[in-house]
Amino acid sequence: MTTSAVSTEPRTDGFGAQFQNIIFDILFTSAMTPGVQYVFPSNLERMRFEHNYENDPTFSNRMIRYMNLDAKFNVPKPIQVIRYKGTTNYAFCETNLTQLLETNAFKLIKQLFFEGKTTPYDTAFYNVAVHVRKHSAHDMRVHKRTNEPNAYYLNVMRFIIEEYTGTKPVRFHIHSQGDANNEFINFSATRAEVVMHLNESVEDAFNGLVFADALVTSASSFSYVAAMLTDGVVYYKKFWHKPSMKWVVGDNLRGANNAKQWCI
Repeated sequence: MTTSAVSTEPRTDGFGAQFQNIIFDILFTSAMTPGVQYVFPSNLERMRFEHNYENDPTFSNRMIRYMNLDAKFNVPKPIQVIRYKGTTNYAFCETNLTQLLETNAFKLIKQLFFEGKTTPYDTAFYNVAVHVRKHSAHDMRVHKRTNEPNAYYLNVMRFIIEEYTGTKPVRFHIHSQGDANNEFINFSATRAEVVMHLNESVEDAFNGLVFADALVTSASSFSYVAAMLTDGVVYYKKFWHKPSMKWVVGDNLRGANNAKQWCI
């Protein structure tokens, strides 16, 4: 007997975009067609990922292992698989994101992802991860809205320091690409320690985002998915993917639209 199932259409773009697509498809399947099984796409056709900066032939397999969903979302053959297409799943998940992040289906995704992973941070500090999206020559897609000026992130950092009432010292971690001496020099003028994490591996950068006590996202699926997975406070940057109602919208904070380069 042939088993029917659904899966994600194989893609070739970045880790964040593909991880988001897979998570949304799992959540949509669980909520809308609970009797149908979801199959991780690598069981059908190995995916390829953007941002393989070192031309590592094992890069796609690394990304699949890092998600840690492959083995769980599998079914024995023979199988008839329908692959999702279109934007219906995204619209549903973004409209219902706050509720979906509390479902057993998402809790399973989160449990599987965090298996075997540990925080990279010194927990004596209140660690704030800031994802500053910068265009890379390796990017297949470029959009003017994905690269916010440094002033936006500096304003959110200023707000965090002003509102923070904890006892641990604040330590900011800037996760991005580029040259610290040219593109990020103004981040050092703060009342809190700033640690630069530039040009790191996908795994190290994503770990930095999901394990932080607070996460400042960019207009990027990479930090958007990290915001879904983290237990920390999320400061969301507005873009085409809608936020959870539990996230703080960074664009709405005082001074968010001021072009001044804040010194915190």
